[in-house]
Amino acid sequence: MAYKQLTFIQRCRIYGLWRAGSNQTQIARDIGVHKSTISRELKRNITFVRTALGSWQYKPGYAQGYTEDRHKNKPKKIKFTENVKQFTKTKIQEEWSPEQISDKDLYLITNKLNNRPRKSLGYSTPNEIFNKKTYKARI
Repeated sequence: MAYKQLTFIQRCRIYGLWRAGSNQTQIARDIGVHKSTISRELKRNITFVRTALGSWQYKPGYAQGYTEDRHKNKPKKIKFTENVKQFTKTKIQEEWSPEQISDKDLYLITNKLNNRPRKSLGYSTPNEIFNKKTYKARI
């Protein structure tokens, strides 16, 4: 069974049945949806109304507006087309290219990487491991 969004009419029916004292299972059966849909709808959209006594209420108009906002702000999937590939390739080339790194910078970067302890190497540095292997190879 595919999940369908609740309509404004269904939300109004939820409001009427909820105010009449029906439980979530009865509301779900009457509207024709699963009871978890009603549970989720009420959990998301019951709000505190500030009156002299104050009360928690379900407002179908508020619920519909909140749902529309949530769908409007949902991240959209981007299709990875040739235009996107070309744009990302040129953007990366504009921002960074190997020609921009000097020999001194390259030496500093490799030195930092090769002298940093690694958990996978038993907290030894790659230089230490390399030196041990070359020393053993010479013996």
